[in-house]
Amino acid sequence: TEEVKELLHWLCTFNQNHPEETVEFFGFDAQESESCADEILETLTAIDSAIARDVWNELTLCAKRVGGMISIFAEAEYAQCQTILDQIDLAIQNFDRDIRDDAIRDRLQRTKIALRSLRGRVLQIFEYVGKNNIATAYTARDEANADIYTALMQRATRPEKSIIWAASSHVSRNHPQIQFIQQTENYSGATSMGTCKL
Repeated sequence: TEEVKELLHWLCTFNQNHPEETVEFFGFDAQESESCADEILETLTAIDSAIARDVWNELTLCAKRVGGMISIFAEAEYAQCQTILDQIDLAIQNFDRDIRDDAIRDRLQRTKIALRSLRGRVLQIFEYVGKNNIATAYTARDEANADIYTALMQRATRPEKSIIWAASSHVSRNHPQIQFIQQTENYSGATSMGTCKL
């Protein structure tokens, strides 16, 4: 939109004029499964191509399964996705212990964020499609988003200040549950990003 374009121009100008107080801009949502899979595979390929080859097909299939509008995502598909994500998580933890290079460590941090995002999407789709539990699916997405936000703040240059620009229902705080129905979907009982972890 024109508003976002203007915001980005303003941020660029501000950062050029204030090199010691730059503003960082991040976009995230635990719904971008295929781009998350790409990030994970790119990092694994750079660090250990054998592990990347081992997980490539299963991870790509998992990301595609949860990437679009699907009508079937049962317990078996969910378990397959979880198994491959657990395998990748363990590999990343093992790499993280041995790495001294700051650039590679930063890349691993980004990959952990992508992995958390993909886990959130897998759970969201399983709850929504596999179990028809809309409120729990909503909560899975917002819990993942809260974790992603926290991880981004740990990487930020100036983590003491941040602005989250999102739909109000996702970032509202201090209420135990969302109580609304949108079109034919009942979200009552879901917990928002703002309430669950921030």
